[in-house]
Amino acid sequence: YESTHTVFPPSVTISGSDGQYINSTEGFSAMGKILSYMEQGQRVQGNTAESSARSLRHPAYTCPSEVNNTARITSSGWYPINYGFNAGTWRIWTPSERRSYCDGVFYPNSFTSIGAIYDGTSNTLLAAEVKMFTPYVRGVGPSSGSPNPTAPGVVPAGTVEPPDTGTASDLAILVGYCESITGGKLGPELQHNTGHTEWDNGHVHHGGFTTTCTPNFKLLFTSSADNGGGLEYDGDFTNMQEGTDPTTETFASVTTRSFHNGGVNAARMDGSVSFFSNTKTLRVWRALGTRDGGEVNQ
Repeated sequence: YESTHTVFPPSVTISGSDGQYINSTEGFSAMGKILSYMEQGQRVQGNTAESSARSLRHPAYTCPSEVNNTARITSSGWYPINYGFNAGTWRIWTPSERRSYCDGVFYPNSFTSIGAIYDGTSNTLLAAEVKMFTPYVRGVGPSSGSPNPTAPGVVPAGTVEPPDTGTASDLAILVGYCESITGGKLGPELQHNTGHTEWDNGHVHHGGFTTTCTPNFKLLFTSSADNGGGLEYDGDFTNMQEGTDPTTETFASVTTRSFHNGGVNAARMDGSVSFFSNTKTLRVWRALGTRDGGEVNQ
């Protein structure tokens, strides 16, 4: 893809003058955009998935260790994925400016070239493992079918730095964000939890991950959203889906997780793959998530 276009694919395309999608095909994922370069072009029609392909399992997008390797049961039909692209540390999309301040590689309307990865391709993450059917909470904008956004201001306007999840006080802030959201996709049954269940959907909670938390970090919160029932979940947070509200910035904590013992597999932008331990320090992990942060990784 990069050889053809000279840039890496964006997570989604958002072209509306108000910072929202103008049609559903703009949410087509980077995973979908690269299929034709994996001899899977028959599963793609232009800038969308061929309707019957959404429910097909992609071997390259699934991990043998995934214990819930099964289709998501919906009228539309989707198959989950085990890998997400690097969406940076926290800040994903700013609709009022129709731009992203994301410090990762794959984000809305991105046109990241190899030359733009100033930290070096060996010091920057490309993709990492995620678990199928991850519970998550999210805000919902008017264009998502809800007449009112849910908790759109849960993250204070102008917030740039993510909470320091290595400290109890900041972790409590992030947990508070999760527990104040009234929208979500979670519950006691597997099919209630729909994070990373749509390979053709470029929203960060499906096709990406952030380095807000270290690998396999347990972000525990209690939720009554959706089918939550007031139970405790180890899940993800997105205050507002990118492209669905004209005024609310998108921030996300989407953790890389796996069923491997002690860590996750992740790829760097130079194509190398390594196993990253759960004990990786937050400072180093976040440095690996930025493309131009100027950090020294050790």
